Amino acid sequence: MLSGLLYWTYNSWGAWGLAWLSLKVVAAVHLAGGFAILSFLIVHIYMITTGHSLGAHTRAMICGWEEVEEREAIEDWEIKSRAKTAA
Repeated sequence: MLSGLLYWTYNSWGAWGLAWLSLKVVAAVHLAGGFAILSFLIVHIYMITTGHSLGAHTRAMICGWEEVEEREAIEDWEIKSRAKTAA
């Protein structure tokens, strides 16, 4: 937001004592921030769709918490790895 505000008020930089600041640098920082926000959004939308249903992880993505049922059965791969570490 700061880079956008600086970009928008380019004509006032001299009056504010920011004449040393380069417009190209501010534009590059603003562009990089835009790409970062866009990639953040794309990754989070993709991660929502990776559950057992299309919106299974939507609540977890919004509030940061998801309740997962505990299973009583232990998978075969887990038993084998426990036996290896105990030996």
